[in-house]
Amino acid sequence: MKGKKGFQKGKDNPAFGKKPHNFGKHPSEEQLRKQRESHKGYKMPQEQKEKIGKANKGKKKPPRTKEHRKKLGVKGENNHFWVDGRAKERYKYSEDWTHYLRESIRIRDNYICQECGIHQDELEFGRVKRLDIHHIDYVKDNIDCKNLISLCRGCHVKTNFNREYWIKHFKNYE
Repeated sequence: MKGKKGFQKGKDNPAFGKKPHNFGKHPSEEQLRKQRESHKGYKMPQEQKEKIGKANKGKKKPPRTKEHRKKLGVKGENNHFWVDGRAKERYKYSEDWTHYLRESIRIRDNYICQECGIHQDELEFGRVKRLDIHHIDYVKDNIDCKNLISLCRGCHVKTNFNREYWIKHFKNYE
């Protein structure tokens, strides 16, 4: 429609069916660095905060109550791990699973991931700067030192799939 001003939907929009100029392109490291630099030290003005507050006023926020979390089905019979009331038993660690035990395994392994060889001091996975301790046979009650091994988070995540392979792989480690 010619002469129409404002937002135009669908086929009336002149950009309908066209891809944006940057479609499929990723910013270069240099562009990202410049973008980060330009935002350093930025503080949102109080006036803008108030506008956002007014815009959100009256909008429903998701409830943060225990009842709401229960409705999500995270615990109890609705949990995907639930098997005749045994979910807690099946995924519970032994009482002897302590910080000292885990640290002793890291010391035994010289703070080195036993799969990829990275040292604990070189870890860059989010907030966690420690090696995980993995149960070779996947039985959390089995805290025998021969069943425990130090892995970085990346390698530990890999062991969640194809368990039979990893059990054989780490049995050879002994």
